[in-house]
Amino acid sequence: MWHVQGVYPDLSVYNRLMDWSASQRRLGDVVSLLSDMTRRAGLAPNCNTYRVLLNACQLTDQAALAFEVFAVMKLHRVTIDSEVSRRPAPDARRRSGSSAGTQLFAASPAARGAGGC
Repeated sequence: MWHVQGVYPDLSVYNRLMDWSASQRRLGDVVSLLSDMTRRAGLAPNCNTYRVLLNACQLTDQAALAFEVFAVMKLHRVTIDSEVSRRPAPDARRRSGSSAGTQLFAASPAARGAGGC
């Protein structure tokens, strides 16, 4: 998706692209980027990736998907520190009806947690 001849962005670039897509309420793009990041680039999500995913779920009213993200985080013993979790939620007045499906992490065999963040 975002690569040229086998050259892939690093994790921070993927996170930024997903964060921008989330801010635009484009959950499908967030999921596509996550899939590309884990399958093609072979990168594992980090704490910032999970924060972006949870934010995307919040912005698009996808509570069930957010619980799936939390379950994966728990499985991999990933926690988000209180500084990150206490940040105020962005203005969520504009909502999209995007449904990216509940298989967010089906494409994520490399989803390994980094412990506490």
